[in-house]
Amino acid sequence: MRGQVRLVECGGEAMETRLLIGGKEVSAEGGKTFERLNPVTGAVATRAAACSTLDAANAADAAFAAFPAWSEMRPSARRALLNKAADVLSARAAEFVSAMVDETASTSAWAHFNVMLAANMIRAGAINPASLRESAKFLETILDAAAKMPGVDATRVSEVRAEIAAVPPR
Repeated sequence: MRGQVRLVECGGEAMETRLLIGGKEVSAEGGKTFERLNPVTGAVATRAAACSTLDAANAADAAFAAFPAWSEMRPSARRALLNKAADVLSARAAEFVSAMVDETASTSAWAHFNVMLAANMIRAGAINPASLRESAKFLETILDAAAKMPGVDATRVSEVRAEIAAVPPR
């Protein structure tokens, strides 16, 4: 089931996602989820795990535990893993574009641009680790702006070796 996402067009079955903690797909504490509705049809566009404080702590702990192996990995091996992640994202672009269009009523061109931007940010980090720091700064700017928007709670938790971001529904 890992990595499997079922998607259909607007008004169809919702894309469902779980948490990825310690390399395993898991449900949120207590099986809690949240839904994003299509603003045009009102149908559920996506359903995702509603991360709790405990889930976030578990993710930070897993990232901390994984750091020694990651830091000892040869740069070429890290680059290969990051490029593989970008390739998977690019290969599944149509699924993510469909979900984004359903969630936001945006154009598919806007959604596709954002999916490709994300994949290219990962590729840039594979070439130059400093690019990942720049991407993290960019994410921080977005979260700071989101936190000021009415009806949005944005939280960023930083640890020495891990950064976890969540923008839950209100």
